[in-house]
Amino acid sequence: MTSLAFVGLGAIGLPMAAQLAQSEHTVVGVDPFEAARKRAADAGIAAVENITEVTDAQIVVVMVASPEHLTTLVADAAAGVAGQRWIIMSTVGPEAVTAAANTLTAAGATVIDAPVTGGVARARTGELVIFASGADTDIDQVTDVLEHLGTVRRVGHRAGDGQAIKVVNQHLCSVHIVAAAEALNLAETLGLDKGIVLDLVKSGAAGSWMLSDALFDGDWVWRAPFLASMVMVGVGIFIRLGIHESPAFEQMKADNQIVKQPALEVIRKDWRVIGKIIGLRLAETGGYYIATSFVLSYVGLAALSSKTDVLIGTLVGSALGLASLPLFGALSDRIGRKPVFLLGSVFTIAFGIPMFLLINTGAFIMIVVAVALALVLSHDPIFAVESSWFAEQFPANVRSSGISLGYNGASVLVGLIPFAATLIYGSFGWIGPALLFVSLGVISTAFAFITPETAPVKTARAVPAAATAENPAIFR
Repeated sequence: MTSLAFVGLGAIGLPMAAQLAQSEHTVVGVDPFEAARKRAADAGIAAVENITEVTDAQIVVVMVASPEHLTTLVADAAAGVAGQRWIIMSTVGPEAVTAAANTLTAAGATVIDAPVTGGVARARTGELVIFASGADTDIDQVTDVLEHLGTVRRVGHRAGDGQAIKVVNQHLCSVHIVAAAEALNLAETLGLDKGIVLDLVKSGAAGSWMLSDALFDGDWVWRAPFLASMVMVGVGIFIRLGIHESPAFEQMKADNQIVKQPALEVIRKDWRVIGKIIGLRLAETGGYYIATSFVLSYVGLAALSSKTDVLIGTLVGSALGLASLPLFGALSDRIGRKPVFLLGSVFTIAFGIPMFLLINTGAFIMIVVAVALALVLSHDPIFAVESSWFAEQFPANVRSSGISLGYNGASVLVGLIPFAATLIYGSFGWIGPALLFVSLGVISTAFAFITPETAPVKTARAVPAAATAENPAIFR
């Protein structure tokens, strides 16, 4: 019987520890968070707060959240690792694992780099794929442990090779998600039921684990959002029918100054303004994607928590947005568009690292607070002023085309942000996506400073009725 210390009892770590506990091995969990230790106890696994409290472990399995956590763990344990076999299964990047392996080896331990793929669902069933790297004899000594967790694939002889393979794996996962979205959109275009198509292809040659995860079980997963969107369409139509065109546009129609090709006109004359709008939107849209889409994957990749915690944070932030968005919009009418926008973009700069520090605790309330704050104080102040401030940068006869080009141009760029964040995380750990979040705030803040204020309270122009083709720069 082998004595194991399992460090990191998060969303993936706990079911992995449970798999080992069901075998002939004796497992003691290690996690600094009381909530995680309680969940382990509920699962029948004794757990302690610090690795130094485990004195008889022959094998140490590591499933921590970040390179910093790994460094701290190794520093705490270094004095007592002689003769132990360490299996580092966290996704923390090649550099972090190489540094940890050097320290542990010098202290007398053997080290296997063995990150996993397969997600929480396969952690629960012991069907993970394990990218093991290290000396063959060292891997042989822990194969009986690894095989309780999944399929072992030997990928190299150096610590760090497994992490490098995992980076490639995550990049392909991102590609699979994009390809799946396009394929299912094609299915809809061809008149097929996407739920049926998904069920047919996910187990064939076109299948991928990204398609067969438990997230996709049941046709309702696809149908419910689309059915719910019908309500939003109805609400939008109802609101639009009750709104008149702006006075500026009505004046344009009366003066017969409608442009036949407004998109070409605005590109020719106002391409710089379109570029500004793209830069201004990076913090709002890119930051939103990091705080929701990327973090949704991150909590699983880093074995911190479940996706449900992030989704609840998103729901809380969105619910608060029902109040914050009109309040920020009204505030922009009183103090100007730019100050409210800067509130959001500067908060994006300040909150990037604290947001991930909160998430890295793995605590439910901290994750909810982090995601909700990102939405309410980073996203909402910017989003609340976009429709007015961006539109007011263009003359009325090309305004709709101008804002559409800028708005959607930014969407094309930031659509890649979650993939970029995943790639950066694989190389640099959590600090990479955190700094990406900060950099988006820096870019949008810089563009805000060079974009003219247009709020009537600041410009002393009561309404934009005077904006005409002859005087298109009235809002610049």
